[in-house]
Amino acid sequence: MRNLRLMIPILLGLCVGVATTASPQAIAAPEAAGNPGLARVWFLWTSDSTVGGDTGAAPMIYANGTPLGALRGGTTFFHDFAPGTYQFSADPNGLPVRKTNTVQLAPGTQIFLQLQWTPTWQEGIPSGGWGPTDYAFFIQPMSPQLAQAYLPTLTNLGPR
Repeated sequence: MRNLRLMIPILLGLCVGVATTASPQAIAAPEAAGNPGLARVWFLWTSDSTVGGDTGAAPMIYANGTPLGALRGGTTFFHDFAPGTYQFSADPNGLPVRKTNTVQLAPGTQIFLQLQWTPTWQEGIPSGGWGPTDYAFFIQPMSPQLAQAYLPTLTNLGPR
């Protein structure tokens, strides 16, 4: 019983130590937009896998149908936008679909969008099965916490 009473403070100390080392403050924040009247959008492709149709791909990213830049696995870039509503998409590189993700941007905000090689049925697009031609690239929102964990591992291509 005496050993148990000694172990409790030690375990509590270890828990506090682990919690403070994993705090969000330890993660470097990405650079904010240079102009506070603009919104910064980060585009990330966290995968550099060699599985399926994403091998060696560099799909173009679009904002309201205008090309912004190509994204390869393991890279990121950002673009500063005037406030407003934007539709983001990517070259599908699979089934010929170009599904958009609509985002409302406010001045001084920062959002993160990830490129994903996804089965089309997960996006509500019927396909023939599970083959490599039943996948496409899609732009999806990413939480700031997850994006900030990935950003240091990606090659930053800078502004586009």
